[in-house]
Amino acid sequence: MARQLPEKWISGKKKSLNVKADLNLKGDYPSSLTIYKRKETELLDCRFLPSLDSDTRKLQGRSREGINPKTGKKWKRRFITGRTGCSDPYEAAKSAISWSNQELTKLKQIGEKERYNSRHNLHYYWEKWYSKYCANPSTKPRGKADKLNMWNGKGWGIGEQKWSHKSVDDIDYSDIQEYFDLLHKRGGGGKGSNAVQKGLAKSLINKLFDEARQSDFKQLQPLIFPPITRITEEVEHFKEDEWQRIVMKVMELSGYELNKQIISEQEYQNLQWGRGGTDYTPKNWIDFYDCLMLNYYFYLRPRDIPKLKSEWFSDKGDRQVRLFLEEVKDGRKERYETAHYREKGYDYWKKLNWRKPKGYLGMPFYQRIEGNEGGSRVGECINRMLKEVCDLCKIKKRNKIVWGIIRHTAFRLTLEDNPDLGSNPMALATFGRNGHTSPDMLWKHYLKSIESEKTALKAQKQIKSKSYELIKRVSLDE
Repeated sequence: MARQLPEKWISGKKKSLNVKADLNLKGDYPSSLTIYKRKETELLDCRFLPSLDSDTRKLQGRSREGINPKTGKKWKRRFITGRTGCSDPYEAAKSAISWSNQELTKLKQIGEKERYNSRHNLHYYWEKWYSKYCANPSTKPRGKADKLNMWNGKGWGIGEQKWSHKSVDDIDYSDIQEYFDLLHKRGGGGKGSNAVQKGLAKSLINKLFDEARQSDFKQLQPLIFPPITRITEEVEHFKEDEWQRIVMKVMELSGYELNKQIISEQEYQNLQWGRGGTDYTPKNWIDFYDCLMLNYYFYLRPRDIPKLKSEWFSDKGDRQVRLFLEEVKDGRKERYETAHYREKGYDYWKKLNWRKPKGYLGMPFYQRIEGNEGGSRVGECINRMLKEVCDLCKIKKRNKIVWGIIRHTAFRLTLEDNPDLGSNPMALATFGRNGHTSPDMLWKHYLKSIESEKTALKAQKQIKSKSYELIKRVSLDE
């Protein structure tokens, strides 16, 4: 119940009333809300001072920046004022409560707008960072495209998120959690879903925070990210019989016994290429065979095929050839030596060098720009042709068949054919370095599975059958 009006107000000595302290009106409104008299009218006006946290006015309502020289303190904040349209104090107070809440809503809206339109948001630092990244001579076109996709991806890119418009020092864990939840659902929502995408996003966001820290926010704290769960599956490869069927089918489609027959450069040049798509000629299949065997003997990565050149190979004598794979790093070219671990690698290279002594080796009929070979259609073509061969050979795999499976096949079959590589740490490290990978990756992706299969086969031979296992030996010929 409202209290009696203060005597000083009634007598005219008190010109203002605090709605909460003097009138005791219930409700949710600022504690500083006050009604007061004006000389020229009997209608009462009102005012309040927002809390510092909710005051989104310029300078939080102060008349100027800096310190008041008289007081040595910041300039005082000004009240927000309004009119109640009432002369009765209680009616005026009720009107003031409604008005103050409307004003607080406006302040909140201004704050939201400013919060999500900060000059120091991630968009600002993205422009700065990405321009430097692209200006670096060692940055490859694929890297530029990947980063741009991570930023601009429709609906899921970092730059598409509402919090990317906040000031960087206002971005918090809840924003990142919300974003990771989005990526998780986009990846299917299962355990380990979209882990790679989350890792790439984390890396890019950290780079933008580093840019902000160097430019404007020296004390900016690193973001805390939700944990990223990764599930390591055994990589798929072609078993030896599948690999043999694929190679034989490709030779059949080419019309040549490429493992025996030598084709001269002139004979090769006289052949006609198909236009691609599903229009493949023997020359297309010869090129595809070359991509297969280069990958098989030299453990190439998918990105290596479009840029591989004949000039990068060197005959070292004694039936040894070396591939000096060239890559641009920090603005300079570096060469990585790769050896063939199979003796027949030399014989294959001699035949290859006979028909393609210079220029690009993988699908050379596709135009490409030096330094941006990955932008050609070579990768798309070899993936499509590999799928066609597997369909013809009736080979199916757990996941979609893509070119990377050839690299996995090369590693796996080499380790199966030469068990000593896996049992000798020094030899395994050398083998990994030769194929641009690590001993840990070789163990995790190949040796672990090989060892499991060996253990199972050994156990089957040692465990004797039991009398209750009344199962007759099955023969498919019966």
